[in-house]
This record gives sequence, C-alpha cells and structure tokens, in this order.
Amino acid sequence: MKKDHETITFHESGVGKALSGALKLLKDRGTLNECSGQNKDKEKEIRIERRDEYGRILTPKHAFRLFSHDFHGKRPGKTKQEKPKTGLNSDLKSALATLEKRFLNVKRESELGDHAAASDSQKKPETNS
Repeated sequence: MKKDHETITFHESGVGKALSGALKLLKDRGTLNECSGQNKDKEKEIRIERRDEYGRILTPKHAFRLFSHDFHGKRPGKTKQEKPKTGLNSDLKSALATLEKRFLNVKRESELGDHAAASDSQKKPETNS
C-alpha cells in the first residue's frame, strides 16, 4: 500500500524590508485590527509607582538609583545611607506634631462645647405669662 503525500503551498506576496509591507500583509489577512495601536494605548493609562522600604513614593530618579545599586551590587557610602533616615525621622516628628495640635484643638473644642451645653442647661427657660 502506497501513501500519497499532499503538498500544501501558500502563495503570498513579498513583504520586503520595510514595516509597511508587513503591516499591509497583516491587514490583507485580516489579523490586524484597526483599533490596535496608538488609539488603544490612549484608552488605558498605566501608572507605576515605586515605593521605598518605608512606603514613601519614589521619584523616577531615586527609583533608578536604588535599582542601579541593586543591579551592580554596590551601595552608597554610610553618610548617604543615613541621610534618608534622618529625613524620615524629621517627617515623622512633623507629622506627630501636627497630629498632637489637631488632637489638642479637638479636645479644647469638645471641652468648650461641654461648658456651653452645661451653661445652657443651667439657664431657666423664660415663660410668657
């Protein structure tokens, strides 16, 4: 018994060396959608935020520096490593101070409100007789 092998031949036009030829071929096949490309990128906004070990958002420059340090396996000097920690400490101190001020203001307002309510309840209502 002898098997016949069928040969399938595709006839396609030449693409050439430019990108326009490849795009034309994909468009002729129907595999290229008109909505793909630049218009599709405008629909979705991708936002990448890098954060440090303390949870603060990094600038692109600082994120690159940290990535470079990790990639090359070298760290900055001792003083450069201590500088962000002192900045974090000052940020935490200022945040704590503002929270204390807010707490004291709220406490004072509530005490004044309690005194005002107490003085209102001590007043006798006037009756028209």
